[in-house]
Amino acid sequence: MADDTDNTTGYTHGPPPIPVPPSAPTPVAPKSRKKTPPSEPVPDATAPALEPPRPSRLLATPLEQQPPTYWEAPIEEPEPSIWEQPAPTPAPAYTQAPPPVVPPGKQPWGVIISLGALALAIIGAIIFVAATGSLERADIRADDPDPAPSGAYGGYTPTAPPAAPGITGADGAVVYTGTGDAIVDLELPGGTDSIAVATLSYVGESGFFVAGADESGALVRTVAHSRGDYAGTVLVNAEFEDPINRFSVQGSGDWTITLRDLDTLPTIGPEGASGTSDTVFWYEGPAGTVALDHAGDSNFVIWSFGDNTDLVVNEVGDYSGTADWPAGRSLIELGADGTWSVSFK
Repeated sequence: MADDTDNTTGYTHGPPPIPVPPSAPTPVAPKSRKKTPPSEPVPDATAPALEPPRPSRLLATPLEQQPPTYWEAPIEEPEPSIWEQPAPTPAPAYTQAPPPVVPPGKQPWGVIISLGALALAIIGAIIFVAATGSLERADIRADDPDPAPSGAYGGYTPTAPPAAPGITGADGAVVYTGTGDAIVDLELPGGTDSIAVATLSYVGESGFFVAGADESGALVRTVAHSRGDYAGTVLVNAEFEDPINRFSVQGSGDWTITLRDLDTLPTIGPEGASGTSDTVFWYEGPAGTVALDHAGDSNFVIWSFGDNTDLVVNEVGDYSGTADWPAGRSLIELGADGTWSVSFK
């Protein structure tokens, strides 16, 4: 028997295999889409072995040729709702410090004290202006219990009858006399608008008021006033503003006005002086501290006219105190309605 073995390949030649016709595939029930929780499989020794799942036609078909399914439909974007609107731009931060919160029952005393100090500073500035001459002598007597009659200021023109002309004496003094209201045209010893001294006296039941008027007749400032009888000496035109050319006299009794030159005034030194009512005198001596006393109801005022114009004192009623007195020669005008004294220390 011949050997069928191929010596070249080592394979044994035999008859070709008989082809077996393929059997029909066993139908498989479709899988349920309902998901069940996984459970542990129980091995069954008698159960036949499961066939491996056959590949699906959908998987065998290219993805681009597969039919669409309900879960592959395009998803429509929902319209934006009010909750998806962009948040508004926040307001700018508060850049200023909020006002301090004051606990109940407490007051901002720091602010109140600051405002009070500011008010006192303003009042002090006003007083300083008055002391440096911005206010006139007549305005210093604002606290007097007998104010000037209505119409004494503000351009009022007096309508009292004119007084008789003055009489000039041997010493050069000019004397005017009269009764009741009158307008006195002044003849100043040193000439028109010059500085002079006026000594006034009055006896009557009503008050006595004398105001200085300019050449147009408008009243300028108070010269003298009292609630009854009066006797005193005052300066005329010492301020060098709105010169006085006439007096407006108001009163029910008899009065006398005497005009003199400044050279007729007495001169005092460090020995001091004393008196009653308004007066004018010269001072000549060193600077120093003076003791000032006044017993009266109205203003106690002392002006010094020298190299500078100084308000030495301005008080109301009874007063006792000290002040700085300027050096050199100066003209002193003292206003008082009672007794007074000036004593150098």
